[in-house]
Amino acid sequence: MVTFFAIIYYMACFTIVGYILAPLIITIILSFNPASYLSLSFSGFSLQWYQTYVSSTSWVNATLLSIAIASIVAGLATLLGTSVAFGIVRGRFVGKNIISSLFLLPLVMPPVVLAIGVYNVFSGWHLLGTICGLVLAHTVLALPFVILMVSASLYQFDRALEEAAASLGATELDTLCKVTLPIIRPGILSAALFAFIVSFDELIIALFISNINTITLPQKIWAGLRFEINPIIAAVSTLQIAVIAVILATAFIIRRKRRVNA
Repeated sequence: MVTFFAIIYYMACFTIVGYILAPLIITIILSFNPASYLSLSFSGFSLQWYQTYVSSTSWVNATLLSIAIASIVAGLATLLGTSVAFGIVRGRFVGKNIISSLFLLPLVMPPVVLAIGVYNVFSGWHLLGTICGLVLAHTVLALPFVILMVSASLYQFDRALEEAAASLGATELDTLCKVTLPIIRPGILSAALFAFIVSFDELIIALFISNINTITLPQKIWAGLRFEINPIIAAVSTLQIAVIAVILATAFIIRRKRRVNA
């Protein structure tokens, strides 16, 4: 028998989910509207704004740049974050908790404050308006996510497996490469995917340190909203939603397989 509180609970859940999904659904619908302006009055189904996007050099270049930067950031943040996670979980040193908290600061620091700091530092290093600058800045943002996710995998890891490998004559490097890393690999891959998303979606810092030659996709969307509001923005946003949805689904499948195998 369904109780009154159960009904309230399900209604609240559906309301919250609807509130979250409504903007995404509206954006997707608008991307197929042939009207030359953003309007909720749907006048038909058309792919013209996707065709406009594909034929626009500026939009395609911004997309390719964002993908390239996000890919580099994913690799760099995963390498650094995994190393830091091992140090935090396995290491024993003075000030461990303080250092761990410092690595997680980008998660709680206001993006504008972080962007101002990055701008001031990069201006002295002559990194403003460079791809290298964007990669370094985005890596700082993605690093905490990698550290948290890999640390979670390490905390769940059974160290008895390493001890068993060592008792059979395996070196520390062999144990790391053939036992530890393969077992925590789903966590590392998931962390890399989230690092990609963090970079691919980042706008605030990019606005501070980019120039006309390093315009990312979020910047291009922002500029389009400010100066030329047309449905091509909805089409690009829909493609961005699709990419992120695929990445999140992949991360979910990876972690689910890990639990099943465990």
